[in-house]
Amino acid sequence: MRLYQEKGMRTLPTLEYPDKEGVTLKCTRKQETATYRGGLAGPIVYSLMKSAVQRFPTHFIDGSIHDRLPQAVKDEFLANAVGGVQNLASFTRVPNAGHLVVQTHPTALAKALLGVLTKECYKLLQAKL
Repeated sequence: MRLYQEKGMRTLPTLEYPDKEGVTLKCTRKQETATYRGGLAGPIVYSLMKSAVQRFPTHFIDGSIHDRLPQAVKDEFLANAVGGVQNLASFTRVPNAGHLVVQTHPTALAKALLGVLTKECYKLLQAKL
């Protein structure tokens, strides 16, 4: 949370919000909404995913609640874009978390990431022995 405050927030007032007090995101509202308008990112990621997963160990961490995308959409992505969960280095669902898992369940997400990193470090050590 401290890093999020340091790196992601700035104090008000700003040039964009000269009459406000408190804090706001470092990016402007216009910058943030632009990230949702880029219609090409999804299809590009989808088309490149299978080859990326085959070339690089890919760990998929997702929330167990399907609040942003229906489960059928996620299942289709895993089956067709990824080529199946078996092609992933790991697959984890964070219990009781949805699309905003970073904000709503940071500790559970950190534990999932720690698990991935621990396994990867163990593999590296085993390869060196």
